[in-house]
Amino acid sequence: MIPDEVQNAIDARVRAANERLITAEIREVGAQLGLVDAQAAFVLMDKTGVSVKEDGSVTGVREALDELVKTRPYLVGQPSAFGTGSTGNFPRTGSEGADYMSRLAQARRIGNNALAAAIISEAAAKGVQLR
Repeated sequence: MIPDEVQNAIDARVRAANERLITAEIREVGAQLGLVDAQAAFVLMDKTGVSVKEDGSVTGVREALDELVKTRPYLVGQPSAFGTGSTGNFPRTGSEGADYMSRLAQARRIGNNALAAAIISEAAAKGVQLR
């Protein structure tokens, strides 16, 4: 006979492990379906038909995600990309501001705050916002 507190601890760990397996399955199937946010899908989907078998395989995720996509089609598509331009956006690799970012990082690395301020001002004059 296993004491109740030990059984409760075991059950909690099994539930946590099953949730991780289900989450991994949602990510995998969600990627195939083009979901933009697997975590949102996990929260929003009806998990009543989802189960974890003794061998660790997960069933019911595809069906649940298919139903979710029917009711919330905005979950499928391309993840929204933030602007990669130079004006008002944090510069991304390949943008005009990438050079400013590398120069600013170097100035901060060596501790030259005056140079860092000059780089920020120079970038701002060209419409590039640095953080």
